[in-house]
Amino acid sequence: MDTKNKARADAEKKVGDFRRVDSERVALEIAPALAAVRTLDLEVFRAGLRGADNQRYLALQRTDPQGQVVLGLVLARNADIHLPATLGLHVDRVVGDDDGYRVMPSWLTYDRLPTVVRANKRSPGSRNGTSEASHDAYRDTVGGHLVIETLLDAFAFFGRCDPTLARRAPGTDNLAHFPLPAMNTGDGYDYERRHPDQPNRADFGAEARRLTEDVPPSGSGREISYRLDSDGTAVYCRHTVERFGLRSAFTESAAQIVRDIRAGYTYVAVATDGVHHPVTVDADGCPWADGVVLEDYPFPSPTGIRSPRHG
Repeated sequence: MDTKNKARADAEKKVGDFRRVDSERVALEIAPALAAVRTLDLEVFRAGLRGADNQRYLALQRTDPQGQVVLGLVLARNADIHLPATLGLHVDRVVGDDDGYRVMPSWLTYDRLPTVVRANKRSPGSRNGTSEASHDAYRDTVGGHLVIETLLDAFAFFGRCDPTLARRAPGTDNLAHFPLPAMNTGDGYDYERRHPDQPNRADFGAEARRLTEDVPPSGSGREISYRLDSDGTAVYCRHTVERFGLRSAFTESAAQIVRDIRAGYTYVAVATDGVHHPVTVDADGCPWADGVVLEDYPFPSPTGIRSPRHG
């Protein structure tokens, strides 16, 4: 077998091995962490705090995103302890290369949980079952997220509530055992959260998108020739004027056009007679061209251009 075919065979074998990952074994390894989260929440804070301090803790948990994660993990812990059903996990995300691989489990989305778990709701006046608040918190902040991220969120929440709970590196204020060892993602581009104080993947992605949106496009400006419909939303397209007179196609939303113009970038609307009208933005954030709101500007009807679809 030549080198290329051997490498392909090895890769296919590894993929097959990944598909046979035992999610129940992964769940068993997570169980002690869930028990620790529940003990801190129930015994240390809920039962340990009195009066106004107790009410402040409960109020923070109801409103804080990381507190909601703690509340959502109660559902996972209760299913593990009290119900005859295994709370499955997604174990199809594997990172690494020939030096080693790591399975990155994530929680099932709420609608994919076993029926017995979703039906296990506390009745009024009863202490049996899981509270509706925990069901909602799981649905909103736990389901679909990486297990490691939810545990780091819980760690961060408890650390903010009582910083003395966490062990520190000797002689420092740094958390012991953090940052976590780097995982090998293979391509080197995947975001990896390794510390409770770091943002989770969703927040990191949102910030990356915000920074991208705030950076104006390349080129000296853009010429808008058409308005298209993309799933009920108007988008604008045609050419970006690049260096040396080159042109590249673009498609952009009105909101992004407004951000670009406010950052100093130039857009012009191209009329049917070829005249260029500068696009401006008013105090209310509405784009205009030639005295007409951009969404009403009489662009020519596009021919041979398909409306974009969101992927």
